[in-house]
Amino acid sequence: MWVLFVIVASFLFGFLDSMLGLNGKRGLEPGATPSGVMYVVSMMGGVLSSLFALATFIPGIAVSIRRLHDVDRSGWWLLLTTAPYLVGLALAANGIATGTVNGLVILGGILILVGAIAGIVMLVWVCSKGTIGTNRFGPDPLDSSEGDLVRTFE
Repeated sequence: MWVLFVIVASFLFGFLDSMLGLNGKRGLEPGATPSGVMYVVSMMGGVLSSLFALATFIPGIAVSIRRLHDVDRSGWWLLLTTAPYLVGLALAANGIATGTVNGLVILGGILILVGAIAGIVMLVWVCSKGTIGTNRFGPDPLDSSEGDLVRTFE
């Protein structure tokens, strides 16, 4: 339900940004250099969309960790999908900025590929049925034999 909410709200905020003229530029003007927060905001979406993304960033991480706990995986697995992308993009961007292809650019590409494969693994995990019964992260919230809702969240 969280993902559905974020998708619908992102669409609505993007629509509002477009209607209100808050969606910024879709590219750089000739001779301009890509820098600054407003450039990032203008390329990613509008002001309202960016504020919504900022407001839902931490709750999104929390929901992802909770879902991983449902399938008896540690929340640290979430780093497996983000860390390779961040490091890989940093390495690749360095090569693109200098206009050279060296070992660091190739390593960046490999790390981005690792992040993509990890993303597929994460997608399979979050789409899997949760652990039936109690796991190492606590009782099954859908199991009615473990007690009522009040005792589940004590």
